[in-house]
Amino acid sequence: AGGAVKPFDGDLDDYTKLILQARRTSKSGVEQKDPGFDEEDEEETPAAAKPVNPVSARQAEKLEGQIAKLTDLIGKVDEALAKPDVFRKNPEVAGQLAKDRANLAEKLAQAEEEWLALAE
Repeated sequence: AGGAVKPFDGDLDDYTKLILQARRTSKSGVEQKDPGFDEEDEEETPAAAKPVNPVSARQAEKLEGQIAKLTDLIGKVDEALAKPDVFRKNPEVAGQLAKDRANLAEKLAQAEEEWLALAE
């Protein structure tokens, strides 16, 4: 499922909600609500009232940096691959760029999974 990488219009909280909602959605497309989870309650809870594990916060910050870096690199590879005649003029380089993009996408998915595990 290759496609153009599109920037996400929102902040990290929006992204977390989107990913967690996607996880709760079954294959049939029916959203599975977590018992006791109420989005209204969550938004009314001040951030200062939530306990923060400093180790997890540092890990999350590190992962956020990795995610940003990987996303940027993928964008640059996509730009290079989108140039006209890139495959015709230098197929070896284009092939390596495509392999590099796949590796970067895999690393990005791993970093996002780790970040989501910390967010939960």
